[in-house]
Amino acid sequence: MTRWGPCLVATAIALTACGPDSSSFQLELHFERGESHNCPSDSCGGVPMTCDARMLVRIADAADPDTVWLSACVDVAPEGSLCSLSSVVLPAAEIPQHFVRVQVAVWPTHELPTDMIASGGCPHVEFDHANQIESIRPTPALAGIDYVEVGADGVADVTLGCVDDLALSAPECSQNTFEVETHVDDFELFLPVTPAEASTLTVSLGEPRRLPAGSTWVLDDLDEMEQTILQPQPTWTTTRVIGFERTACVQTISDEIQASATIRCARFFPGAIDEGVFRIDGMQLDDATLDRLEQTLGGLPSTGLVVGQVVGLLGGPAEGAVVVPSRGTVLYLSPDLSSTNTVATTSSGVFVSLDAPFAGDAGDPTTWAASDGTNATLDVVIGGIVDNKVSTVSLHLAPPEPG
Repeated sequence: MTRWGPCLVATAIALTACGPDSSSFQLELHFERGESHNCPSDSCGGVPMTCDARMLVRIADAADPDTVWLSACVDVAPEGSLCSLSSVVLPAAEIPQHFVRVQVAVWPTHELPTDMIASGGCPHVEFDHANQIESIRPTPALAGIDYVEVGADGVADVTLGCVDDLALSAPECSQNTFEVETHVDDFELFLPVTPAEASTLTVSLGEPRRLPAGSTWVLDDLDEMEQTILQPQPTWTTTRVIGFERTACVQTISDEIQASATIRCARFFPGAIDEGVFRIDGMQLDDATLDRLEQTLGGLPSTGLVVGQVVGLLGGPAEGAVVVPSRGTVLYLSPDLSSTNTVATTSSGVFVSLDAPFAGDAGDPTTWAASDGTNATLDVVIGGIVDNKVSTVSLHLAPPEPG
């Protein structure tokens, strides 16, 4: 488990012993980075928090959980990330010098019952024998427990599992809005889709999220975009009420029968919003191409795959280019997409990956680069496997920079 470094929550709890000696310890909160309730970042600044929250800290006898020495419900104002928890101040409590159980849970305030919000209370939380949270409604966004011997240990390290951390950054909690503008390119033609093609597309916007257990990424919080311009270049727009954590993806689905969902992703950061508009382009890959890939690969995995292309200086497919992802391996497709090799692109410029994850354990997206020995990509391109999606990666070669 990784500490929060400079954003470490160190909330002092004054614990007065029942005897001649007195003792105090610090409550330090950490993020779960294992297989269960895995958090998206090991830094409190890497997990957004834009909602008012209520935090429960409960200290009970380790042998008798019904004997409670402290039970405090504290309101936490959002400051943009989970570093907001560092502002928590707990009341003093008299606690015997023996083994105690420290239990912490955090809820977005708007998910609590109205009467509980008014009374300042918190739901009761229990953990099972494996220290996993029992089924409870409303579900805490964060929860964890630790055992500490009062008087012997000066720190209670409580690891918080991210049960539903996205609830702490719900759209209704932020009034910061910006426009998102999207164009869609045709994978085979290296050109924007025509107005006729655009009329068959459903275009949506979302962000991949990793499931709590394992390394599977899914496209979450999908918002369907509105086609606002048809001529000369089809354009889709939407209003985003809250930003993205790290990445944004455009999903396109044709109204053709059994059409696959194609996504194209890009990094997101506040500086990418230009005069209130964030621009990100999608990609449409037609069914005929997918059918050929399905035959060549022996099927399209439901877990998703990456389909990419290397574009040369003249705007067409680049032959003889080597693609290097930061994670995973690559197969290059023949000119008719009927076979593969592991050396370099053919005149199709097309490559696939069956094992490149969308991001690493710390949430950093997989990046892609290509070179034909003379020319190389300059822009940072991201992409990777997202469950049940065809993720597209487009790599444009550029001449070497002078000097």
